Amino acid sequence: MEDQSGGGQAAVTREELTAAWDRGAVRFAVRGPGARPEGEATLPTGYTIADFHLLPEAEREEAWRRYTVIRPLLAWPAHTRTRRAIEAYLSSLSSSSDAGRAAGRGGGASSRGSVERYLRAFEASGGDIRALVPATEWGGVGESRLDAEVEGIVQGVLAECRVAPAQRTVRDVYFMVVERVRVRNQGRVPEERLAPPGLSTIERRVRAGGGAGVLRRRPGPGERRAAAGVRPGPRAVRPLERVELDHTVLDLIVVDEEDCLPIGRPVIDRFIWVSGTSGEDWSALSIATCCAYLSLHYKIW
Repeated sequence: MEDQSGGGQAAVTREELTAAWDRGAVRFAVRGPGARPEGEATLPTGYTIADFHLLPEAEREEAWRRYTVIRPLLAWPAHTRTRRAIEAYLSSLSSSSDAGRAAGRGGGASSRGSVERYLRAFEASGGDIRALVPATEWGGVGESRLDAEVEGIVQGVLAECRVAPAQRTVRDVYFMVVERVRVRNQGRVPEERLAPPGLSTIERRVRAGGGAGVLRRRPGPGERRAAAGVRPGPRAVRPLERVELDHTVLDLIVVDEEDCLPIGRPVIDRFIWVSGTSGEDWSALSIATCCAYLSLHYKIW
């Protein structure tokens, strides 16, 4: 045996291993669709389905139907179980044979893809029939279909985002979850690696957990103005003590009379009851022009 935590190897007898397992000091990793970690273990050490006989009769019959379909294929060498061979085997099943009746009973006739999934699940579990039980105990309306460990990673990332709000999108949260799953998969064999959730799953989790507390987008100009408010200026006590100048760019383009080349967009400056139009940008010259018009007689300008 090799100690994966502290390192080192040691030889133990079967009796010592059995005694350690009986005391609960040793747990064996299991494989298959129904394998789940127990407690704080990182490897799956137990099945969601503890006893096959405690399952509903319909699920037991479906698992037995699947086993009856793949039982002849288990005797074939692995390299002979090609897609064409499996399709020929399914087409050769007669309705009068036991395998043919099993293939057409309960869940309906099995397709080639379904038979391949049954074979992989059954062999990965070491020949445990619980691997062929329909996965109806997970998910459903209002229930999570994610693995428990992956669900914990998602909820942990959402909690961190709520504690430290920042400008982020759903895609940013998704990449954070994918990175956590990648780190958690380090050192695991391919059969035990976690599958990252999809982008739509993260979007639903964010929406359910309060999107405003997790996401924060860049505010627009109108939102920035509303948040900033209006800064108070000097309070006027006499007429014309405080005046405002409006500087507006007109929606037209002035062109040259001779070569018709564009000169630019003119601007109009409104100052109390006078106005001036020019091609200058907001500057002291535009303010001075309006002040000059204001001080002159209206017949002059």
